[in-house]
Amino acid sequence: MLAVNYDPQMKSAGRSSSLAVWSGVLLSLLGLALIGWVLSSLNDLHAKLSAFSPKFASVLIALVLTALLLILGVGLRFLWTARMTDRPPSPDAAVAADVATAAEQSLAAAGRQIELIPDEVARRALSAEPRRC
Repeated sequence: MLAVNYDPQMKSAGRSSSLAVWSGVLLSLLGLALIGWVLSSLNDLHAKLSAFSPKFASVLIALVLTALLLILGVGLRFLWTARMTDRPPSPDAAVAADVATAAEQSLAAAGRQIELIPDEVARRALSAEPRRC
């Protein structure tokens, strides 16, 4: 069982979360700027291509706009995911800083997991197994 020390005074989790939020905002703004630039370029390209093949020009615009909307969607999804990670850790994830207390918590958690095993023979075997700290 992996035990993680949780110190509420640590700011590294907030910093990485803040970085993720700003990265999402930056990607969204970059996506919007890219859409604007490509739309103006597409307008020029459509004007030139429609003289030769109006259908090809329309299909090309539809494909490029779809690709740009997908890029924007990925940026917004990244922003939404970054905001979802701002939740505080659950109390179950908190482990004491003292090694002995953390080991006791780990053993108690292992005991609770063993109690959940429906097979009586396996539960007895695991309960009788010596505990190593």
